[in-house]
Amino acid sequence: MNEALIAGRYTRALFALAEERKVVDEIKSDLEYLYGVYQQSEPFRLLLENPVLKPTQKNSIFRQVFAQLNPLTLSTIELIFKNRREEILPFVALDFIEKYYQSRNIDRVTVKTAVPLSSTNLERIRQLLVEKLGNEVIISTEEDPSLIGGFILRISDKEVDASVRRRLKKMQQQLIETQVKIKH
Repeated sequence: MNEALIAGRYTRALFALAEERKVVDEIKSDLEYLYGVYQQSEPFRLLLENPVLKPTQKNSIFRQVFAQLNPLTLSTIELIFKNRREEILPFVALDFIEKYYQSRNIDRVTVKTAVPLSSTNLERIRQLLVEKLGNEVIISTEEDPSLIGGFILRISDKEVDASVRRRLKKMQQQLIETQVKIKH
């Protein structure tokens, strides 16, 4: 069975319990933290993926290292270990975080530019997006000098590429097509 599908079941149950106990914000923070550790720490990933360690051993290590996490987060992770589904932990984290933002009508947007955006431009972009989308917006920025100019805007699974690089590639393709037509 697909990891994302299995993770969705755990996420729905965790989210419902978190809402019931009024700890959704805390669980989201826990899962953001865990996902960050997962992304940045190879020893953490190796611990999760280690087939030699028993679920009880993994859980014991986890509870010692991450004792500061909400008990609901820890018990969910314990259940994931018990069911030998360690590989879904990053999917559960990402799915929960996405569900959190959806439940609060918050769109997460990534703006990629060739040079850093000024705080004024960033705020103008945020205000325009709030008007267009009708939701609150959280913007993260990335820099990619290969864009030359312009920007790439990513909202969920949609992407708007208004970069100079894309325009140049498009012009190059049009020139190639024009040359082919002239030769025939």
